[in-house]
Amino acid sequence: MIAVTSSDKPDFRFGKRNKSSPLCPVSPRELECIRWASFGKSAEEMAEIMGTTPTAVRAALNRAGIKTGCYGRPALVGKALREGWIE
Repeated sequence: MIAVTSSDKPDFRFGKRNKSSPLCPVSPRELECIRWASFGKSAEEMAEIMGTTPTAVRAALNRAGIKTGCYGRPALVGKALREGWIE
């Protein structure tokens, strides 16, 4: 069992634009997966937290990678942080 505290709750910016952040091209679910990946969670841990399967988590991360041109979790998380899609 994985404990999730309120400080672990993702802060999403899907569809929002600010001065330093372009419009986020990924879905809210994909962004949630990226956020949990930024905490170092495995697909299995993310699936348990999000109430889905590890296969669905991997598919969401793969789709996000295709949409952003980033392949691999480190590149995807780095881009999301740089672009301001996650904090």
